[in-house]
Amino acid sequence: MYFCIIIRIVYIRCGSHNHLLSQYPNLERDLWDALRNTKFEQEIAIPNLNQDAVLRLLDYPSYFFSMKRNLPENAEGILDGLYQDNLIEKSAEGKWNITNLGAILFARDLQNFNGLKRKMPRVILYEGNSKLSTI
Repeated sequence: MYFCIIIRIVYIRCGSHNHLLSQYPNLERDLWDALRNTKFEQEIAIPNLNQDAVLRLLDYPSYFFSMKRNLPENAEGILDGLYQDNLIEKSAEGKWNITNLGAILFARDLQNFNGLKRKMPRVILYEGNSKLSTI
């Protein structure tokens, strides 16, 4: 019986020296993000949901209104519409995944999406033409 152990040590060149990449966690994260093929919008916000959970978490009437489409009469039609625009995707288990795009655009409450809580849009109104005084 043979065992094979693979150890991965990653280095990065900074200036004229090589350093362990693990010593620079922010840089390591940025590098792996750049090498990954998936975009932020395509990543999964919540995986493996049944259709009722998807419909409860997403404001699908707003989606159909903004797309100037009639609201389908059944859940399958609604899910198909969301799927066509990459707001949700089918999981390997036969359930549904809500993508980051779907969550950010049409979440009923973004607090239900742990990784996206801090991505909420905010609006700041300023008084006059400067940023000195907010309304």
